[in-house]
Amino acid sequence: MTGPRRGRRGLPAALVLLAVGGLGCDDEPARQPPPIDMAPLPDVAAPDMLTPDMAPAARIWFVAHDAAGGDGSQRAPFARPDDAYAVARPGDLVILLPGRHPTPPLPPAGVELLGSGSRVTTVEGPMVVDRSVTLGAMTIDGGDPPLHITAEGRATIDEVRVSGAVSLVIRVDGALEGRDLSAVGSPALQVGVDAAVDVRGGALQGIDSAAVVSSGQLRLDTVGISADGDGVRVEGGEAVLDTPLIDGVAVGVRVLDGEAIVRGGLIRGAAEPGGTGAGVRVMGGMVRVEDVRITESDRGVRVDPQGTLDLQGCVVREPATDGLSIQGGRATGSGLTVVNPGNVGLAVLDDGAAELTNVSINGAARAGVLCDGARLVADGLVVQAARARGITLSRSSVELDGVVVFQAGDVCLQITDPIERVAVRDGTFEACVGSGVAVFGGGGEVVLQSLVVQGTTVGDGGLAEGVHLFRTRAELTGITSLDNAGAGVLFEQAAGFVRGGALSGNVDPGLVVLEPPTPVEGSMLLLEGNGGAGALVVAGELQITDSMALRTTISLDVALGHGFYATAGGRLVVQGGQAWENAGSGVAFDPATTGAVGASELFDNRGYGLDASCGAMVEEPEANSFRGNALGDRAACDP
Repeated sequence: MTGPRRGRRGLPAALVLLAVGGLGCDDEPARQPPPIDMAPLPDVAAPDMLTPDMAPAARIWFVAHDAAGGDGSQRAPFARPDDAYAVARPGDLVILLPGRHPTPPLPPAGVELLGSGSRVTTVEGPMVVDRSVTLGAMTIDGGDPPLHITAEGRATIDEVRVSGAVSLVIRVDGALEGRDLSAVGSPALQVGVDAAVDVRGGALQGIDSAAVVSSGQLRLDTVGISADGDGVRVEGGEAVLDTPLIDGVAVGVRVLDGEAIVRGGLIRGAAEPGGTGAGVRVMGGMVRVEDVRITESDRGVRVDPQGTLDLQGCVVREPATDGLSIQGGRATGSGLTVVNPGNVGLAVLDDGAAELTNVSINGAARAGVLCDGARLVADGLVVQAARARGITLSRSSVELDGVVVFQAGDVCLQITDPIERVAVRDGTFEACVGSGVAVFGGGGEVVLQSLVVQGTTVGDGGLAEGVHLFRTRAELTGITSLDNAGAGVLFEQAAGFVRGGALSGNVDPGLVVLEPPTPVEGSMLLLEGNGGAGALVVAGELQITDSMALRTTISLDVALGHGFYATAGGRLVVQGGQAWENAGSGVAFDPATTGAVGASELFDNRGYGLDASCGAMVEEPEANSFRGNALGDRAACDP
């Protein structure tokens, strides 16, 4: 539909107000100006070959309900609209003067019926529009509904207020077009399956129900909406809401079927008992939400199993629960910002799926992101200051690229029981508690690539690892784990490998392998300045190649600062590595351990170059090089 028809007269109702006078504020009548003689000119027959420049000018006919009957001028108005219709021709205006009028008949084709302003002119309803008419500057009061546009009706309106309904206020089965439409009722506006509505400006309020219910073609532009129920309920067809102001509703926009676009504007205070309110709720159909602000609602946007969402450039502030919740539905989008959610910034649950870019979540009371039993693909995800976990991925298939988590009150990234594949690439996890990245359980493939994890502090159970893997399998490539209060990377009863990267400055060893079910592989690692050991294996096997362990410090809780260290029956294989300037030995084996050290450079350590305790079985398949070790090249029990 096109925009509202203004016509060649511009704002006819406004011109009439100047002529009529008596349009003061509220119920206080204004002082009348001197009357203006606007008596109509007598009809003159048009010539047969009338050109556009010779078209007759529009005439204005006045009607006053309590008039004695006159010639239709302002000074002597008609008493009934029918009297005006009898002399009007297409293009004329019929003006209802201030006051309350009985239900007027519809004007003939091409004649506009206007009041003197919706605050001063009231007509009694119901008005049933069953053909093309133009109405404006009036209030329609009473009836069930007060205004009904039938399937054959086409109404063009300008500044119309509809009130006094028992339930439904405006029912449209045909077409309604115009501006400044206001209505209050249950609902205020109902759009039928084959109907079309295009309105700019005005206000719609739902009493004990939705403000707008639509199954047809609906377009609202810059309309204020409030309701005891939903603001706009889309049950089918197509709906476009441009820059709406939706306030104090249960759900701002609820879509059950069809297609909807919500573009710009503000949705505020969408809440209902049980916390099931939302700025936008997609229960079915396809919805695009673009550049919308949603504040102080139960949820920002919720997508249910049959719903599909495309979200672009939205801001959700202080939702009581979640910013964006996908519970079985599908969502794509970019540019979501969630600030201070009462629960989770982004929740993807129950077989839901989301593919999102450039998402920012700040100050989540629970977790920044929760993905449980679902699929999530995200690029450019930033989570700051979550009071609990930054990101929780449980029983899900996930691809995260460019993820940043900063200052979470618990683990930065928790992966639990992964299914299929979980891949996290190009991420930074800083200043979290317990673990920077934790992976527990599951049989799916876990890939961690090009991550920086640093500054993890001690959490429950004394854990403070950069990366903690427990009873799982993971592939780590290009990991930088720095300055954590625990280990850089901990394989605890876990399998996999770590290739490339730096594990440095950690309070505990850079790499810890504890009771792995199969050998853990490490290669091309820089292990610098860690506590107790650069790399430590306990009761399992670690195969480490082409790696450097240097400047390890003494830790009374772990060890005396060895570069590479095997204890408690562990097996350690070091091939082509370097160990230097460590507080203990370059490579150390406790009793009852096994292993091999070959083609490695072991120098300038404060202990031995190679310290194989009595009872350890250590091989040197290729020659190692030694120099400058404080206690010598090898311990006494070395072979």
